[in-house]
Amino acid sequence: MDTSAFALIFGDGGIRARLDWRRVHDECTVEERYTRSRKELGELCTVWYTDESGRDTGYAHQGARPLRVSEVAITEASWPRARASMITTLRREFGRSGRPVQLALPGYRAGDEVVLLDGNHRAAAAYLADADTRLLLYILCGPTDSGMLPDLRHYSR
Repeated sequence: MDTSAFALIFGDGGIRARLDWRRVHDECTVEERYTRSRKELGELCTVWYTDESGRDTGYAHQGARPLRVSEVAITEASWPRARASMITTLRREFGRSGRPVQLALPGYRAGDEVVLLDGNHRAAAAYLADADTRLLLYILCGPTDSGMLPDLRHYSR
């Protein structure tokens, strides 16, 4: 997949992370990865953060640390209501469907890490439900500066 196809699939407002779409075409390539591994799903980084006390916080908060999919439950008690409701609903659905969960998600490569650009709720719910998950990742590979994506400030140190 090239960046034009990536933009066609994911660039219609579905990605709410503040990605600089103007730079994507000129400065990025796209890597595709398929996995059925729960461990690999759990290692993906979300655009959710924890503070020093283990509470949910924003990416710009002093001392914010990004959470992996496997760690999101750490901040569950302080999740915004909409996040809690969405994950609860999806987790229940994924847990009782009896079918594999199929997720096609966009990400951004930051060194050895992949930061999810969208689908954080679905990824977390599938992980927490311990669902049989088929994961197809479309990963942008480009500069790791915060001008491309503000969240990258946590990875480009």
